[in-house]
Amino acid sequence: MSPYRGRGVRNLGAVLIAGFVCFAGLTCDPGAVQQLGDHTNRIVYVSDRDGNSEIYTMNFDGLVQKRLTNNAADDRQPQWDRLKTRIVFTSDRKGGVKIFSMYGDGSNVKQLTATPLKFDSSPTWSPDAQRIAFASNRDGNWEIYVMNADGSGQTRLTDNSDTEDGPTWSPQGDRIAFHSNRSGRYQIYVMNADGSDQTQITDLGGKNTAPAWSANDVIAFLHDGQDVSGYYTINPDGTGLEPAGGFGGIPDWDATGDNLVFNASSYTGGTDIFRINVFNGDGEMAQITDFGGNFNNVEPNW
Repeated sequence: MSPYRGRGVRNLGAVLIAGFVCFAGLTCDPGAVQQLGDHTNRIVYVSDRDGNSEIYTMNFDGLVQKRLTNNAADDRQPQWDRLKTRIVFTSDRKGGVKIFSMYGDGSNVKQLTATPLKFDSSPTWSPDAQRIAFASNRDGNWEIYVMNADGSGQTRLTDNSDTEDGPTWSPQGDRIAFHSNRSGRYQIYVMNADGSDQTQITDLGGKNTAPAWSANDVIAFLHDGQDVSGYYTINPDGTGLEPAGGFGGIPDWDATGDNLVFNASSYTGGTDIFRINVFNGDGEMAQITDFGGNFNNVEPNW
């Protein structure tokens, strides 16, 4: 299992407090909030077009590209917080793969995990930006963990001999969805945010991975099987399974819960970022990035 897995969720709506734009129930970082204006409708993603995997942002239509990281390491799996002022990501710049955070302009990089010779993966912010769920093999196999936004209080939520990965928060922050092969094949599960009441919600053939929980309380996931592979949606209680169209990498929702963004093989070579309207569109994939050549533009988070 690759250490690079996972997705997150946001639910927009703001109030003005003491000169800063903040969310109800969200503790603001004044330094980060100063970066808000340029990022409110931007996608963060990974590209190797400049030689190695680095983190970039762009407008939802692919315009106004900006590179945020610039080093010899591979920086991957970027995720916005709810306010879109901070980004959590993974990097091998310190040996192994560790979790870091930075402001939305690439400044103020902080290392959050430091387990020697192990891999931490799939970080995703809670809706209130106070906690980060992630996966790690630090205890021998891939399990789901949670920590505070500053890296403190790292706590293991799952505990078995199989693989758990791809955590994503519910809009209320009280539950986490993830994928696991504990049943013999990869299925989607939901648990409380403290790790209790772990419940399987899919029972499909093939591999069912990479859940993404929308602001509208719908879970999208990637189904790869001998039948119709692609993105599907399902309610958190396991009802309402529906095909969503498209097929590619790990999906993420926009803030409205209408559109999925993901990476897929490009029409012009390499891998590019696409979006699809799940509920109101015609099922067609709209390509967002196109730099030519065999570059890999992957892991978008909207």
